[in-house]
Amino acid sequence: MESYSVRLRDLSFSAAHFITFGRARCEQLHGHNFRVEVEWTGPLGKHGYVVDFRQLKAALEEILAELQDRVLLPLQNPAVELAIDRGLVRVQCGKNTWEFPRQGCALLEVENVTAEGLAAYLARRLKEAMAKRVRAVPERLSVCVEEEPGCWACFRETPDPSG
Repeated sequence: MESYSVRLRDLSFSAAHFITFGRARCEQLHGHNFRVEVEWTGPLGKHGYVVDFRQLKAALEEILAELQDRVLLPLQNPAVELAIDRGLVRVQCGKNTWEFPRQGCALLEVENVTAEGLAAYLARRLKEAMAKRVRAVPERLSVCVEEEPGCWACFRETPDPSG
């Protein structure tokens, strides 16, 4: 069976985050200029392409815009307590406490806001977005996130075609 891949490169977003080490340790809040690469693999469709580049790029750009200039906070981490009140998000992690305006936060369905966690999150969101936009499902999907120059984490998935 033949398959082809299309890639998007040089997409980026800037955001702040921290990661946890167990239930007691939490690193200091800091920021990165994250870079993202995507590889979408599948057969050629009836029009002779795997997936429309414009649609794939637009979907990814919309997702990255939700993260741009935000504090990335994990919703599934037992070491991180989040309380939202009057437009503020109060974060407690170990000895650290922060308070941010709600609109400056991106609450992510991840356990830890690592490059690996972000890659998996972006893959899940991109797959959902493309299924809605153009009813496209990849044979394989790879999303890589660069946290610092030369430091990449990749998530690769081969979705179940039965859904």
